[in-house]
Amino acid sequence: MIWWDLLNGINKLHELSIYHRDLKLQNILYVPNKCAKIIDFGMATLMSDSSESFVGSPLFMSPQVIFNEKYSYKCDIWSLGIIFYCMICRVSPYGDTSNIKVIQ
Repeated sequence: MIWWDLLNGINKLHELSIYHRDLKLQNILYVPNKCAKIIDFGMATLMSDSSESFVGSPLFMSPQVIFNEKYSYKCDIWSLGIIFYCMICRVSPYGDTSNIKVIQ
């Protein structure tokens, strides 16, 4: 159910032409037996052809964001993948590393 709520939430944002750009475990609010909600839209922006800014949390950033390349809605999809990995495996896909090591 949590996954479905997150997928639906991101889908709705993307339908409204919004990138969240800071999806991470800390930005998911879960109400037991009810739903999961995406929160903290401080870094969200409208989609455009010139999205090239280094924002977000390194552990959950897509390579395009880390390397300061042009990116699309797929940066949010990458972040969801990292979130789902953490939820299933209960560890980071990069191990216990600092933000600098994740970026490297």
